[in-house]
Amino acid sequence: MKLHLKLFDLGAAMFARHETQQLSPEQRAALEQDVESVVDGIEPKMRLVSGYQKKLQPAVATARAYIGALVEKIPGPLSMTPKAFVSDPHVNAFFATPQEVRAVFGQSAELKAFFDQPDNADLDTACALLCMVEEEKTVLGMDLAHGAVRRDVSQTVVNFSDHKVLTPGITEADARQGLKNCIFNALVSHALKHIADLKAHKRELQDQRRILYARLRARQAYNGGLDTLLAAASPDEAGIGEIEEKLAEAEARLKQAPATRDAPRDYLHEVKSILEQPQAFIRLRRVSLQLTRMGVKVDADSGEPAHTVEVAEVEVTDVLKRVVVIVCYPRAEMISEPDDLAPQSPNLVL
Repeated sequence: MKLHLKLFDLGAAMFARHETQQLSPEQRAALEQDVESVVDGIEPKMRLVSGYQKKLQPAVATARAYIGALVEKIPGPLSMTPKAFVSDPHVNAFFATPQEVRAVFGQSAELKAFFDQPDNADLDTACALLCMVEEEKTVLGMDLAHGAVRRDVSQTVVNFSDHKVLTPGITEADARQGLKNCIFNALVSHALKHIADLKAHKRELQDQRRILYARLRARQAYNGGLDTLLAAASPDEAGIGEIEEKLAEAEARLKQAPATRDAPRDYLHEVKSILEQPQAFIRLRRVSLQLTRMGVKVDADSGEPAHTVEVAEVEVTDVLKRVVVIVCYPRAEMISEPDDLAPQSPNLVL
């Protein structure tokens, strides 16, 4: 699901107090559009609830403010070029070779489309969001301790894969703005999944109730003696009393599920609860890693040559978990022909 939502980011303090009455006409229109996009993306029937805009606006504003403050903590911008693979430990950690840097960025459809826009014809560099999956695995390798080489040493190697270049823009602010929208969309996707789970759970309870009713009617069709005989012949077969007990449990659980006539109101309440507590579903973890040029994680006091690499991992419950960084990439490094990715001469100076 992809929602096209305008960024609405006026400051965490204002939104935390739900002071949306102070908005300018433009800001009010942007907030209203956000609410409409949320309703369209999750459950359009929520519009049947009187005052749905007023009920959802503070929650949407709170989520936007939290996400806005979180994104400002994302590292960057980093200059991403094949040459930076040698000079920047972050680029060295994120990619296996300089050629991989060119492959990821130089062939990016998003970057190509951005540079091809007429308004960007004179633009030399674009800023964007780089998303990756971080993986750590234990291997046996060699290290240097007190001037001696040790073999078959257990080491932790950090790899970054599944690189994605997203939301390119003219400036760093544009790239961060795109990331804010991306995370907000992921939060909305989480709310959508929650509503879908509620609907599925209700259908399961209704199906269970129908089956139990059918079983109860079938057992009631027998007289008491036959029912006792069947129960004796099939110990696993539930008797009338047990079926009635299960049916009562299913009925009680159905009463707690959203009723058909009140479902839009119940769904709105669930969505509001998720959006007004974004910290329960969105987390950012900043980690400082000491990595060698080969991606081996070492202690800060290790004698091995290593560099500090700062990473930020964004997690949205049940939706995504990615390492993210703001980057800039020059137009001149875009790949125009497939042959541009041919193996490089070993004499190439990076």
